[in-house]
Amino acid sequence: MKRLRTNKTMKKKLKKLFKECTMSLRSKRSTVNACPDSLGNITQVTMSNDAFPFGYETTTFNHCLSAQVVVDNLASLTEKVDDDNMQKVILEKLHQEYPKGLSDQQVQVLGSVSRVASMVQINKWNITTVDTLAALMDNGSGEWDSDKAKVIVTKFLSAGNSLGASELNSIGGPNLCALDLCVARH
Repeated sequence: MKRLRTNKTMKKKLKKLFKECTMSLRSKRSTVNACPDSLGNITQVTMSNDAFPFGYETTTFNHCLSAQVVVDNLASLTEKVDDDNMQKVILEKLHQEYPKGLSDQQVQVLGSVSRVASMVQINKWNITTVDTLAALMDNGSGEWDSDKAKVIVTKFLSAGNSLGASELNSIGGPNLCALDLCVARH
């Protein structure tokens, strides 16, 4: 996995690989209600293993990962976890710790995890800086649903920002096309 990430393999391909590799685990562990002793709680040391999160399926990942570990290791987790369902677990754990929403700094490190967020979650994010907008719109993290892209840009504009050259470059072509004319004029 480390080599695939170093070679900047597309997130879509990493997601598919992870899904294929964990298919057999799903049937074997479908009734897990706690973190198995054989895996133990996920820690910073666990995440430093190049194979992480292989060996976990969504249910065990949820049971073995604490909200505090997510907060303390957000950048590392979002970089290594490519499975959509596990990414949703990360967002749920963040919501447990920050029910009112995420700061710009936290949003900036979400990467591809941001793509599985619900509209409700996105509406609780702070998107007030160009850096946050650029991080969210990075094509390397995957494509945005047009409605979600529109909400993100609208939140950015609602913070008193405008769309200059750097902001428009950050948003990029496909996401620009998702904007309503009234949003783009703001």
